[in-house]
Amino acid sequence: MISLDAIRIDDVPVSLRSLALAGQRKADISLAASQLAMLGHEAKTRQPRVYTGRVFARRAWRGMQVVLPNGRVGALYRALRGLAVVAWREDFALRPDQYVAIDVGDLHRFKFPAAAILGSGKRGVRERPSKRKADAARINGSAPPRPGSRPRGRPRNHYAAGIVSPVLG
Repeated sequence: MISLDAIRIDDVPVSLRSLALAGQRKADISLAASQLAMLGHEAKTRQPRVYTGRVFARRAWRGMQVVLPNGRVGALYRALRGLAVVAWREDFALRPDQYVAIDVGDLHRFKFPAAAILGSGKRGVRERPSKRKADAARINGSAPPRPGSRPRGRPRNHYAAGIVSPVLG
C-alpha cells in the first residue's frame, strides 16, 4: 500500500492536479465560510467603535487588530500623531498583558484569513456584457418610479404631525 506522504505533486498527472486543487479550494472556501459565520454569530451584539486616531490613512478604533513588525497580532489601544499604542497577550510571560508604543508606519493591516479566502474568489470576475441586460436597464431607467416609492415635495415633519396647534385647534 502506498502512503499519501510518498506521492509527490510532480508524479500526479496534470489533469488530476487541477481536479485535486479544485477540490481543495472548495474545501477551503467551505471552511472559511463556516468560520466567518461563527464569527458573525459571536459578534451579534457589537460594542460601538471608539475612534482613536488615523492608521493606514483611515480612521482607527480601539481594539482594531493590527500586525506588529514581528508578526504578532495585537489590538490597537490609541493612535495619535503618528504613534500607536498596541496591546497583546503572552500567556506564558511574567506579565501576560504586553503594551508597546510604535510608529504607525511599522504596523500592517490584519486581514482575517477566512475573509481573504472568500474575497479572493471574486478577484478578476467581470460581468459579461449582454445586449439583453443593456436593453432591460435602458427600459427600467426611462420608466417612471412606482407610485409611492419615491415621495415628492417637501418632507413632512413627522414629529409635529400629532401635535394640534392651540391657535388653530
